[in-house]
Amino acid sequence: MSGLRLVVLGMMGRVPFGGQTWLYLSWLRGLSELGHDVWYVEDDSVWPYDPAVNAVTDDCSYAAAHLERCMERIGLADRWALRLVGSEGACYGMSESALDGLYRSCDALLNVVGATDLREEQLQAPFRVYVQTDPVTAELRLAGGDAHTREAFDNHHVIATYGENYGADDCGVPMNGHRYVKTRQPVALDLWPAVFDAQARHFTTIGNYRQEGEDVVWRGDRYSWSKHEQWERYIDLPRRTDQSFCLAMQPDAEADARRLREHGWDLTPPLEMSLDPFGSYPGFIRASRAEFTVAKDQNVRLRSGWFSERDACYLASGKPVVAQDTGFGNVLPTGEGLFAFSTMEEALTAIEAINSDYERHCEAARAIAEEFFGNLVVNADDLGASEGVNRGIVESHVNGIVTSASLMVTGAAAAEAVALAREHPGLGVGLHWDVWGEDEREFDLGDHGAVRDEFSRQLDRFHQLMGRAPTHVDSHRHAHREPGVMDLFLELVEPLGVPLRGDGRVRFVGGFYAQWEWKVTNLEYVSVPFLQRMLRDEVPDGWTELSCHPGYRSPGYSAVYLAEREEEVRTLTDPRVRATVEEQGIRLRSFDEVPAVAPAR
Repeated sequence: MSGLRLVVLGMMGRVPFGGQTWLYLSWLRGLSELGHDVWYVEDDSVWPYDPAVNAVTDDCSYAAAHLERCMERIGLADRWALRLVGSEGACYGMSESALDGLYRSCDALLNVVGATDLREEQLQAPFRVYVQTDPVTAELRLAGGDAHTREAFDNHHVIATYGENYGADDCGVPMNGHRYVKTRQPVALDLWPAVFDAQARHFTTIGNYRQEGEDVVWRGDRYSWSKHEQWERYIDLPRRTDQSFCLAMQPDAEADARRLREHGWDLTPPLEMSLDPFGSYPGFIRASRAEFTVAKDQNVRLRSGWFSERDACYLASGKPVVAQDTGFGNVLPTGEGLFAFSTMEEALTAIEAINSDYERHCEAARAIAEEFFGNLVVNADDLGASEGVNRGIVESHVNGIVTSASLMVTGAAAAEAVALAREHPGLGVGLHWDVWGEDEREFDLGDHGAVRDEFSRQLDRFHQLMGRAPTHVDSHRHAHREPGVMDLFLELVEPLGVPLRGDGRVRFVGGFYAQWEWKVTNLEYVSVPFLQRMLRDEVPDGWTELSCHPGYRSPGYSAVYLAEREEEVRTLTDPRVRATVEEQGIRLRSFDEVPAVAPAR
C-alpha cells in the first residue's frame, strides 16, 4: 500500500527514558505498519538529558545513539534526524539541507506531545497535527488567555487529543472554541507479547511521584499536575488487602519515600530500568501481576477520558490494569482486564476480582489491547481466478486499502497469483474454497463426505502452492455458509487455528458489491461515497472484515461481474478512501493478526 510521507516530531532522544521512548516507538511503528513513509525528527533548541553525566548538555552524542538504536529496532534505521538549533554542526541522522527539504516534501507533520515549538522551517509542512498526549493543562491555560498555548495550537491545522471524553456531558474541560479529533494511544502488539505467570506477585506501576510547578488555576480552583496528591488518597491501600504493591518510583524527598514504605508500598529505583527500554523496562511490566495507578488531579476531576500509553503496554502484555477513573470508562470496556476506580472500596473490589480469576482477567487485558480499536481487514476475494483479477487485487493492495486476499487454488491463474503474493509479502493470503466456479458446475453440498474430501484437496493444494497454511478460510459465493454446511466447516477449519468467515471472531461486512440483484449492476454500491459511509458506520471497535472483488478484464475469463471489478479498483485506490480510514482511526490489518481465540458456535 502506498501511503503518506509523515514527519513525527518528538523528544525521545531529549528525554531518553522508557515511557517517552515507547510513546514514540508505538506511534512510529503503527504509522509505518499502515503503509506510510515515516520519519522521526527532533529539531529544537532544548538540550537533551545525558544519563552518563546526569545532566542536560549540548553534547547530543547520547541522544543520537539512543535514537539510532531505537529506530533500528523498529525497522526505520535510516529514517531519523536530530538537530540542536543554535549549536553548529549538531545535526545527526541526515544533513541540515535534507532535513529542511523533508519538511517541505512531507504530506503531514505530527507534533506528538506538542513538545516542539514550530519554527519557520517546520511551518513549511503543508499539514500539521498537534497530538496532545497529556490533555487538560493546555485547555485550562487557553481558558486563562495564555498566548503561548494559543500560538502553539494556531500553528497546527488539527488538534488530536487523548482526552477521549472531551465534549461529553460529564466532562468539565473547557473547549475554548476548538474542535478536537479524539485519538487513542497506539501500542505495538508484536513488541509487547503477552506473558502469563500465575505466580507473579506485585501490582506495579512506573512513574513520577511529585512534579510540582505545573499547577493551573481556573475559575478560582487549583488543578494539580503532580500525582502525589492522588497517591495520598490511597496511601492506606496496602493495609487494606493482602495484595502486595511495588512502585517504580524514586521520590526526591526522603520523607515521601519513607511515608510510602511505612504504609506498605515497596519502592524500586526506576532510573536504570527506564534507561533500558528493550530490557529492564518491559521486563518489569511483564513480571508484574497487574498495574495499579492513579492519574493527575486535573484529569480525574474534569473527567478528560485520558488513558496512559503505559497502561496500554500493561494491557498488551496481558496484565490487568486498575486505574483511577478519568472518564475513560465511557470509551473503553471496564470490568474484565481493565478497572476504573474512584474510591478506596472500588479499588479493593477490582483487586479482589482480578485475584479471584486471574487468568481470565489476563486474557481480557490482552484482548482489550488487541481488539478495542477499529481493526479492519479489507479482503479481496477470487485471487487466482484470472490474470486480470490478480492485477486488480495487487493494485488495490499496493495503491489502496486492500490488506488480504483469498486464493482460489482452482483458478486458472493460481500459479501467477502465488508469485505475485510472494512479491508482496504484506498481502495476507487465505483459502477461497471453490466448488462452483463461474460456470455454475454441480456440487452437492449435502454430501458431507464430498465436502470433506474437496476441502482437504484444496487445502493440500494451497500448502503446495504457498508453502504455508492460509491466514483465513472463506468460500466462493459463500458456499460454506449454506444451511447444514457451516458447522462442518467450523470443524474442518478449527485445527488450522485461523478465522473462518462467519465464525464470530471477525465481523463480516459484505455490502461493498455492485450486483445485489443477479446481473443487475448498480455502481453506487462500489462508489467512493458509499465506501466512505461504510468505513464511518460499519467498522466498530474490534475486528471487521470488508470483502471486495477488484479486478480487470482479461482474455479467456468471462463472468457476470467484470466491469464492476474495475470500478472497485478505482474506489479502493482513491485517496479519499485512504483519508477516511485515517480520519476514523481505523487500523488496516491482516487475518494473521487476529487474536487466536475460539470461534463462536
